[in-house]
Amino acid sequence: MKRCLFTAVLVLGVSLSAWQIDSGYKIVIPRDCYNGSVQRFLREGAKYLQNILARRGKKVTVVTAEKPVPGKKSIFLGFPDGKKYENFEGSIRFDKGDVYITGNDVHTRGQKGRNNNFRAYFLGSIKSLTRFMELYLNVRFVMPDENGAVILPGPLPDLPDRGEVPVRPALLFATGCWTDMLYEYANNCFGRGSIHSYGGHSWYKAVPQAAYGKSHPEYFAVFDGRRSPDVKYYSLCISNPEVRELIYREVLKQLDAGAETVELAQTDGYRACECPKCKALYNVSDPAEKLWILHTGMARRLLKDRPGKKVMIIAYSPTFAPPQTFSEFPENVVIELTRYDEADFQAWQKVKVPGGFITYIYNWGTYQANGITPKFSSNMAAEQVRRFLKYGVRGVYRCGFGTLYGLEGPVYYLYGKLFDDPGLDVQKTLAEYNLAAFGPAAAPAMSRFFRIIDEQLDRFPSKFHGEKTALAEKPEQLLCALWPPEVLKKMETLLLQAERAPKNALEKQRLALVRFQFDYLKNLMQIQFTYRAYSLDPSKPLLDELLKLLDKREEIRKAVYDGKKHRVLPGFPHVRMLNAEPEVFATNGRLHATLAAPYTWNTRAIRGKNVLPGATVARMDVPRLAGKPDMNFTSGVWKDVPWSQLAEIQLNPLKTKTRFKAGWDAENLYVAVETELPAHRTYLPVGKDGKCWQFDCIEMVVDPWGTREKYFHFITNPVPNSTYESAVCMITDPLHPLFQSRDPSWNGSWSTLSKREKDCWKLLITLPFSMLGRKPAKGDMWTFNLCREAFPEPGVRYQQPELSCWSPCFEAFTFHEKSTFGELHFK
Repeated sequence: MKRCLFTAVLVLGVSLSAWQIDSGYKIVIPRDCYNGSVQRFLREGAKYLQNILARRGKKVTVVTAEKPVPGKKSIFLGFPDGKKYENFEGSIRFDKGDVYITGNDVHTRGQKGRNNNFRAYFLGSIKSLTRFMELYLNVRFVMPDENGAVILPGPLPDLPDRGEVPVRPALLFATGCWTDMLYEYANNCFGRGSIHSYGGHSWYKAVPQAAYGKSHPEYFAVFDGRRSPDVKYYSLCISNPEVRELIYREVLKQLDAGAETVELAQTDGYRACECPKCKALYNVSDPAEKLWILHTGMARRLLKDRPGKKVMIIAYSPTFAPPQTFSEFPENVVIELTRYDEADFQAWQKVKVPGGFITYIYNWGTYQANGITPKFSSNMAAEQVRRFLKYGVRGVYRCGFGTLYGLEGPVYYLYGKLFDDPGLDVQKTLAEYNLAAFGPAAAPAMSRFFRIIDEQLDRFPSKFHGEKTALAEKPEQLLCALWPPEVLKKMETLLLQAERAPKNALEKQRLALVRFQFDYLKNLMQIQFTYRAYSLDPSKPLLDELLKLLDKREEIRKAVYDGKKHRVLPGFPHVRMLNAEPEVFATNGRLHATLAAPYTWNTRAIRGKNVLPGATVARMDVPRLAGKPDMNFTSGVWKDVPWSQLAEIQLNPLKTKTRFKAGWDAENLYVAVETELPAHRTYLPVGKDGKCWQFDCIEMVVDPWGTREKYFHFITNPVPNSTYESAVCMITDPLHPLFQSRDPSWNGSWSTLSKREKDCWKLLITLPFSMLGRKPAKGDMWTFNLCREAFPEPGVRYQQPELSCWSPCFEAFTFHEKSTFGELHFK
């Protein structure tokens, strides 16, 4: 009998030599349950078991009864046995041919009348049912949906005549997967239990921007001298007692609604309020320590207000590290870790955490540099789960789980099963998965196929999984190291071997999903390697090959999405071909996974214009000016500086003409702009960091480093007090939601002079070098683009603005394609 950490068999009699289920057996569920929802879940489980038995040639019926009647050759599912079970616990009991499968089957918040989905419940009977099928029917839940449940070949284990199997999952909080009930329970991703989680950030719910942004701007943090109720990733003024009370009342609200534990977590991308009271708060200067003191104070208050209830305080930017001003939390505190390596747990051993740990993990998700490709190896999975159980972790939030059930399927399976038994042999468990998923003929080749993925991920982990790699964290560099041609060729050979092996229909379907996702990976890398060759020496033959590969990528996209709807694997309604949103697919991921050229190229325009994209970019000599410039752009210091013209972004005919010139002195870069603008148009200012791009504007991107990696973005409108600015790709924390994205909270000291003359808008922009962080020397090169959005006349429906820029961008319909930024050469 296979033994598991949380499943010990207590045998009270002799075992039968063979399992004696026959057509006289019944699966019996209670006529009267906790509520109608629980009965629905039990019936679903019973039907599932009925179908599994049918595959074994055992035709049994599903019936309801008031109570179990022993000796009638029955499997009783969900009948209370008088024992007290907690969380997701249950048991399997045998008594002379009858089987009793039961557990804690209640709403997680005690709301008996609620008709929710299964994730709102503890379903100990369902967890016990999956263990029963695994232990005694040789069932393996390798993918979501009933077609993902496989019966391994070979004889069935003996069924005890009498005995009991306690089922006590290691986790009381396990979420992040949203598929079908049996798969999730079998693989220990059954739900949030009695913990109310916001997915990481409770402050948004406590003090919503929509409710308080206009009425109470004083609730929001001060950034750069002003309140910021309009910032997307906003923060709060925690010295304000009303703010603290709103945060605390949200905790009480969820506890009073039935939760036993409530997450307490600051806003994402947290930035401390800079007002004097916040700076002086708690007599500490460290923003992280202020948060620890704030949240721990609320926990102490809760001890009196709601005895027995708990708070789960997040350890997340900036509170990754334990507090420094105290070393013991109140008895009602659970800590939610978002960094969880061995060194992190060692640091937390110095602090007493009575409620233990929950982890919010980043094993998967399209925000990693790997994007929509494999990212977490089997060895990483085993090491992590064993570490978690060693340090008493009782819950796991699997952020970003389930992108690739084909290429990542074995690791998903292994990760779930390790929580039942961390001592599992990794290679045997993976072999078990491949045998179940693909059949005995294809399993050897697939085992070698997935071993290659593991080996590559162990050699070149992303920074989410350790500092073992010396690679810079650029997605294209990581991907090229992980999946060079020789590796892809080996994988292709093994996959072909598996495809030629005999298989049943469901094995073919699962293998088809692996093939589809591998073809996506192979195409992604063919584009990358071809583009690298093309960028070294742009030529028509290489461009033609690149465009063909991009056409193939478009075919893959159409196979993934039906409009905006995700296509699923036939026969598997919960398994998407690729589980990524369309805008994520376009760049192979988000945050620091984003790939740009050539994946974002407008192939139709490139073919239509018959040009070599990226072969050249615009270049301009920037003279040093003899004096301070003014708005007279044709005389004085501007007299001998030539104009440069803007072109439509894809080189279509341009309706709104724009020209500019640039110069510099010891302190500033100056840009003079003249653009056509009808005199009759009027505008209302949008303020600082308003939505300037929603009407006529000039945009500018400036990269003082000349590396095409990070830059500043500026926008201005034809009226005063109407500007926008951001720093792009300058946030270095990979967990920050704006990592490798635009940070509009950055503020600079730039200025503009604006003048309207008939149908012309004249603009002088001054960019201090002190603001940009770099001062050019003669001969330096910066990358730069000046762009124009020209809107149609009001009342013209469905007409997009005309986009033009100095260095046009075939790569994509955007001003932010860094590969096509022009060059400023300082003279």
